[in-house]
Amino acid sequence: MKLKPNEKIATIATTDVKTVTKQDKLSTVWELMSEFGFHHVPVVEGTKLIGAISHTDLMRINFSTSFGEQTDEREMYAWLDSTTSIAEVMQTNVVTIKESETIRDAVNHFKTGKFHGLPVLDKSGSLVAMVTSTDIMKWIAGEI
Repeated sequence: MKLKPNEKIATIATTDVKTVTKQDKLSTVWELMSEFGFHHVPVVEGTKLIGAISHTDLMRINFSTSFGEQTDEREMYAWLDSTTSIAEVMQTNVVTIKESETIRDAVNHFKTGKFHGLPVLDKSGSLVAMVTSTDIMKWIAGEI
């Protein structure tokens, strides 16, 4: 298979994006990551991207000081929600890619090594998809 790096990013991006709002509970982010295996969850107001939370952002909240190995999941969620909010944890300076850009453009963003997920925006700036470094690897391997 010949790779086509000038293909539009939309050909490999995930369009069924799970999102949260600033008003949602932080435990909702943890649940989405756990249930779907996500490492990035966009934060939106309507369809507009206002931030993102990564698995690393959640790990910065030090669970180990509050919980031992025998932690009940409900207890952890309650603690998480009472400790901080999505607005306090989310990154607001999110690097994005336009749906008209190419796979090569996404690779160039990922080469910095600073993040592994790119929200995909349409012409109006609305969130329409998400592409990750894993998507790029699957594309290279011919799985997408």
